Amino acid sequence: MNFIDSLHQGQFTALYDGRLFGIGMLANPNLDIEGKAIVTFTDGTDNYSIVPSDSVTAQLKRYNIKSYTIGLRGKGNLDETMLRDLSVSGAYEFANSPKGLQNIFNKFSNSVSDVYNITYTRNRQAITTDRKIRFEISTKKKE
Repeated sequence: MNFIDSLHQGQFTALYDGRLFGIGMLANPNLDIEGKAIVTFTDGTDNYSIVPSDSVTAQLKRYNIKSYTIGLRGKGNLDETMLRDLSVSGAYEFANSPKGLQNIFNKFSNSVSDVYNITYTRNRQAITTDRKIRFEISTKKKE
């Protein structure tokens, strides 16, 4: 929650362009996975995209990609109609505060994939230089 509270909203949001970029990644014919889905965290506002929302919706349907949208009313406005319209074959929900988001994230993540929670706990030794950590996750294709 501290992370969300520390965020500052910029002046421009290219929501539809960003979603179309994600669709392009999932529509890759070399990506052989079942149950493709996009989860978007937004207030539903787009004031900077080149692509209109109906084009994004058409691409979601074309590539059979489920779309889930999560909104945070928080300090600003929330376009609930847009959240609903952006959720294609998926669902949408919104929270009134950052505390309400955890349940929504958990609910959606459990419905879009197998979920693995990974917790890395390190000792309290001071780190004086940058340290890279790499996680590698492998899956096996269903037979």
